[in-house]
Amino acid sequence: GSFRSRPVDDIIAEIKMLVDSGVKDITLLGQNVNSYRDGDVDFPKLLHKLAPEAPSRLRFLTSHPKDLSDDLINCFSEIPNLCQSLHLPLQSGSDKILKAMNRGYTLKHYLGLVEKLRKNVPSITLTTDLIVGFPGEKQEDFHKTLKAVEDIGFDWAFMFKYSVRPNTTASKLPDDVPENVKIDRLNSLIALQMAISARKNAHWLGHTLEVLIEGQSRRQPFIPKGRSRGGQPVLITDNPQLKQGDIAMATVNSANAKTLLAKFEKLA
Repeated sequence: GSFRSRPVDDIIAEIKMLVDSGVKDITLLGQNVNSYRDGDVDFPKLLHKLAPEAPSRLRFLTSHPKDLSDDLINCFSEIPNLCQSLHLPLQSGSDKILKAMNRGYTLKHYLGLVEKLRKNVPSITLTTDLIVGFPGEKQEDFHKTLKAVEDIGFDWAFMFKYSVRPNTTASKLPDDVPENVKIDRLNSLIALQMAISARKNAHWLGHTLEVLIEGQSRRQPFIPKGRSRGGQPVLITDNPQLKQGDIAMATVNSANAKTLLAKFEKLA
């Protein structure tokens, strides 16, 4: 069905309730937050209205590249408690495939958004969604996706191989990419993104980050795990007393493609 937007006052009231209960990180959710409108309040105006009531960490998901506005991009530098991280689904680096997906934008348009975002906030964390093996995807199309991923340098990507979903427009297209080809393409894409993520995370070595503790590492139960303001997973390896909800300052001393490891400095 069509988009429906919650009234501004309802959202403000819920945020106040969450903050009063101790919540320190709030994410606004929407199929496409760019479509939000309550009277004359669009999504950038909503963020400005919510910011004074929100905790020190405010985020949103998801923004569609086809109508990401300059006003929304500017919010990252105008609103101090809006975390400087954005999930911006690319899906494919091939204009032919983007058109087949009915995405409503070209790679050139997407690259322009990335340029604006990084000019506005050089340290912004960018993540994305990517699909390989969409109907009609040739090797040339896949290579365009690889090049786009390399050129953009996402901090992380959620990567999938296409599978038919009933009752979608795409389900009417022939699923003509062989399964073994989909798997090979997905593995190649994952390998590329892992290398990029390792390179991006290495940039944080020696930097002191604010980390909101979410709990303990599943693999290492006595090591607190949290997220930076940019959304990167962080393990604080030398202070097992940290508990869920603590906000710590920690200096990154090791990094891999998926995680930053850090030394505790102080509570924020």
